[in-house]
Amino acid sequence: MSKGYTIVGIVNDGRKGLVQSFGLIPVQMYQFHQQAIIRRYITKSSKLLASIELKELGAMLKKTDKESFKGSLNDWFMKWEYFLNERTSNITSGKSYCVLKRIRSAYSNIKSNLPWLFSLYDYFQLNTPNMPNMTNAIDAYFADCKEQT
Repeated sequence: MSKGYTIVGIVNDGRKGLVQSFGLIPVQMYQFHQQAIIRRYITKSSKLLASIELKELGAMLKKTDKESFKGSLNDWFMKWEYFLNERTSNITSGKSYCVLKRIRSAYSNIKSNLPWLFSLYDYFQLNTPNMPNMTNAIDAYFADCKEQT
């Protein structure tokens, strides 16, 4: 504010500490970053239908609205919940572990980031050309600045 700027919203790449630093200022997570997180957990060559469907759901992020995405994510989880909770035991140690850890982690990550994936729907007054759901413009600006130094 002291420089004449009023921050009305933040677009970021999903850094947890950053999201929580701004108090009441709306924060939008760049949806591309969520898709990249899903791709890190679920490989391109996955043959499991649950993985394939979750990747497809992640690909819908930029093409859908908040309620539709939440409903689809919930439907996906209900369909695959039993499968996701499957556990097995290590013969040597006797400890049990989740069989589908990477798919579960991808799902958990989406669930934890959900409050910030559609912030622009919650604050529709900010959903203008001046408040994008991605950081491409500023990333390009910083890249130009780095080249000039």
